[in-house]
Amino acid sequence: MKRLFGLVIVVVALMGCVLPSSSGSAEDMQYKTIFRTAIYRGDFSSVKTQADITPWIKSHIRYQADPTGSEVVNSLTKTVELGYSDCEEMALMYLDILYIKFDIKGQFLCVDSSARHVGTGGATDHALVRVDGVQIDPKTGRVCDFPVAFYYDFDDLFY
Repeated sequence: MKRLFGLVIVVVALMGCVLPSSSGSAEDMQYKTIFRTAIYRGDFSSVKTQADITPWIKSHIRYQADPTGSEVVNSLTKTVELGYSDCEEMALMYLDILYIKFDIKGQFLCVDSSARHVGTGGATDHALVRVDGVQIDPKTGRVCDFPVAFYYDFDDLFY
C-alpha cells in the first residue's frame, strides 16, 4: 500500500543542491527532519538489474530544473504525479528503487560538477548517488567522479 506524504520544500538562495554535512549539529538535525521522505513503493516490475533504474526514471520523470534561486524537493509520490523533477528527486528515486528491488542502501551525494579538486562543503550544483563506492548520475546512468561536498546515507533520508 502506498503511503501518502506531504510535499517537502527546501529553499536555497542562488545555489543548486546544497546540503549540510553529516555532522550531527543542531542545524544538520533540523535539515534532516525537513528532508526525510517516505519510501515510494511504485511499480518497478520492469527493473530487473541496476542498469534498468535510470531507464525507469527516464520513462516516468522528465528533467526540469527548479526556478532560479530556489530549491524545491518534492516527495517521490508527488514527483511521479507531476512527471518531472530535477536531480535531487531523481537521485532519491534511484536510491528508492535500488532499495526496493535489490535491498541495497546507497548514498545521496551533492557535488560540484565543475570542480577540479576534491574538497568538502561549499556550493554544489548536482545530485548523484553512490553505490558500492561508485558515483552514478541518476539522470543519465553514467558513472561519474566529481568532488563530493556533502553526502547522506540512505537511512538519513528515508523512513
